[in-house]
Amino acid sequence: MNTARVLHSTPVQPWVWIALGALTATALDLIFAAVYWAALHHVSPTTIMQAIAAYWGWGREAYAGGIATAAIGAGLFLARMLLLAAIYHAAARRYPALIERPYTFGALFGLAIYFSNKYIVVPLIASMPQTAAADKDLAWMFSCILAHMLLVGIPLALFSRMASRDE
Repeated sequence: MNTARVLHSTPVQPWVWIALGALTATALDLIFAAVYWAALHHVSPTTIMQAIAAYWGWGREAYAGGIATAAIGAGLFLARMLLLAAIYHAAARRYPALIERPYTFGALFGLAIYFSNKYIVVPLIASMPQTAAADKDLAWMFSCILAHMLLVGIPLALFSRMASRDE
């Protein structure tokens, strides 16, 4: 028996695809942020992940926590992506167009994620105030919009499409 054929014909559980989509979007988004902030502002990837922990309740103490709070920040970011991946997949089960047109609707989902984070999630959960400089950094804002569309929304949609094929 051909092993490759058996593996190809064995369906993957939908939650595996959703988790892989969340992991992919997390990695792509964190790499984007790390490259952007390292290149333009000389900020380390560890500091970026500590900032995530800081916003999600650890406050300024997160920056003194070393790799431990960076890992917490990365874990929180992955948990958020898992939730977003599950939301997209749940919506796609009800609205098949989300599966049929993953590039269009994935990009729109990424755009919605960006604006909901900026105007709803971060103001509600942030334990630290947003700086005025970050709000005025148009290069960062436009880069984030594109990153959310291309590196978050579309991968989540594509992995949701894979999950739908195995349901």
